[in-house]
Amino acid sequence: MSVALVNYFATRDRTIPLNAGVLKRVRMTLPEGSVVNPKFPAACGVRYATVLRIYDAVLGALARAVPAHIPAASGGQGCMVALALPDPEAGRRHVTVIEPMIGGGGGRPGQDGIDGCDASLGFLKTTPAETLETEVPIVVRRYHLIPDSAGPGRFRGGFAVRLDFQVFRPEGLVTARGMERLRFAPWGVAGGTAGATGSVVLNPGTAGERGLPKIDVLALEPGDVLSVRTPGGGGHGHRFERPTADVADDVAAGLVSREHAREAYGVVLAGERVDETATAALRTARRDEPTYAEFDFGPARREHERRWPSSLQDAFIELLMSLPAPYRAYVRRTLHPRVAALADQRAVLPADLHRLWQELRGAIGLA
Repeated sequence: MSVALVNYFATRDRTIPLNAGVLKRVRMTLPEGSVVNPKFPAACGVRYATVLRIYDAVLGALARAVPAHIPAASGGQGCMVALALPDPEAGRRHVTVIEPMIGGGGGRPGQDGIDGCDASLGFLKTTPAETLETEVPIVVRRYHLIPDSAGPGRFRGGFAVRLDFQVFRPEGLVTARGMERLRFAPWGVAGGTAGATGSVVLNPGTAGERGLPKIDVLALEPGDVLSVRTPGGGGHGHRFERPTADVADDVAAGLVSREHAREAYGVVLAGERVDETATAALRTARRDEPTYAEFDFGPARREHERRWPSSLQDAFIELLMSLPAPYRAYVRRTLHPRVAALADQRAVLPADLHRLWQELRGAIGLA
């Protein structure tokens, strides 16, 4: 929370001293056992993932209070890709942080988002590919911005980053702590559109290509290529208000495809130039398409909210918080699929959750 507020205060007034007085008027309520005040045996190793979700929540609250001053959501992940390879000479594994994989920045009031850089993680720097290949027996096959990954808007989000690296030794183990936004996209604001989600692919472009979920520990075979792709930043402002020249510049730079320029921005290109007449006609024809005045969370989040409305989420959290800490993880992972299965058939109400809980409670003998 302090990261988001300090960044906001420092942006609004660069003369403010950055000391404890900045947060003196801020009071936080942190219930014991919640994600912001965990209690044993809760997992808390990947703590910065929680920081980034709170950062987004604080920005979202500020966006409602002072919308003219707040950017859209950035990629929202600080994924540390680490590789452990056998070191025959030392007789142990050699562990290297390959790269801090950061998503694109959110579109800002008056400016595009920063490519491959999140304001909450701007202190992290890129590792040169040449340094990696000198220190670790790998080859970096690709490292670049991902076209069409930025959330469209009057001021688009920052583009996401893709890193592909190949290992050649056996018994390679990869961890990727802090991998986020593989399902729910960084939100757009003030009429802007959500950015692209991240993804992980093993051996892309081959017969053995396989999409992966979040990586806990992944064993790699010699010759495997791991491709890690971060989320793009959300857009700020309506996408059809983006200057056509800016869209054309992104197309010329290879960051926006011609198809995406037409679909996302309503910009028609004739060769290297904008067809202003066709563009004006297309934007006029599509002006009644639905937009989201405050936030655009993307289709996956909208579908999730339909299946899990706020009242149901609140009831689930209230139930979990009423239980002794050692039971919460079990009850959550047991009840969640049962509620999800019911949501496939009809809308689920808090009363349905209560009924399912009573059935589970009786089965496990919890008083």
